[in-house]
Amino acid sequence: MKHYLGLDGLRGVAAVAVVLFHRRWLGPGGHFFDQAHLAVNFFFILSGFVIDHAYADRLKQGGISLGRFVTSRIIRLYPLIILGTALGFTYWAGESLRTGQPAMGTLFLATLLSALCLPAPSSLMGEMFAIDRPLWSLFYEIVANLIFVLILFRLPSKAVAMLAAIGVAASLILALRFNVLNVGYKNGDIGWGMLNVLPSFVMGMALNRMRGMWNFSMPFWLSSVLLAATFLPHSLGAWQGVYGLVMVTTFYPALILSSLDFEEGARSAAAARFSAFISYPLYALHYPLLFWVSKVADKFDLPGKVELLAGLLISVAVAWIAGKYYDEPVREFLSKALRKRPKLNPTVSEAS
Repeated sequence: MKHYLGLDGLRGVAAVAVVLFHRRWLGPGGHFFDQAHLAVNFFFILSGFVIDHAYADRLKQGGISLGRFVTSRIIRLYPLIILGTALGFTYWAGESLRTGQPAMGTLFLATLLSALCLPAPSSLMGEMFAIDRPLWSLFYEIVANLIFVLILFRLPSKAVAMLAAIGVAASLILALRFNVLNVGYKNGDIGWGMLNVLPSFVMGMALNRMRGMWNFSMPFWLSSVLLAATFLPHSLGAWQGVYGLVMVTTFYPALILSSLDFEEGARSAAAARFSAFISYPLYALHYPLLFWVSKVADKFDLPGKVELLAGLLISVAVAWIAGKYYDEPVREFLSKALRKRPKLNPTVSEAS
């Protein structure tokens, strides 16, 4: 199975954009990467592409069982879900001890649900994933993976293409109703969230099935710049939904197909590998870290741009450390303990 390093690298670019999005008001003019919520849809297109590329034929041919697929996804996703939850718990536990809110009992229950990557009821902390908000997209990732292994991998390419076309219509509904595709993380939005992320996942599957029909390619640095540029606009007004629709249904698919031929020996390969390595840890861990950075910035009255830069650098550093000394060893240990592959070799992350 071919390893698409270019796609791996783009995943890291999108993860950095998400970090900046979560402190966008600290950027120049009070706006920075305002459209980086679209990175979630980009992640899901990548996920659909890679999951279909890595597993569809093996599942059809009996090379991997349903149980082994589910286990491999648990091992890939949950170590960092649990660590992100632990980081979030430390922040909220401090708030509970300082202010009495949230109550410890409420916090423990919300933390347990977060560690399982299950949405919490609004009666707990007001959000489905208040402990570590980015886990909302990983919840949908898990659901999408289950639908894939139960149904989607069996579909012929024409049926996948038809579903992708229907998905474009679903995204149009979201764009018209909400004027944004950034839905699914609030309480009561699970149905809308599925309508948001599943079309992107199926779009990725369709791209995998048609990858041999696309001949245009571009260097990693150019695809990275183009991807980052799509997250920058902020003065879109009533056109924001249309913009997101065009990005998700047209531009991102073309960008992904144009990034498949990136070679390991290219001069930018080291940058792409680093970007790929930190991408999932960065996405899963940054949100609680930004809360801690904001606490320190408030205490010392640091300028907003300093807080923004510090939050990004600290998040990247922690992501690399966690990936190197926690995520990789834990996944290798679990794989060996469960008598699976001695070392999982992930390509493009699933998340978000």
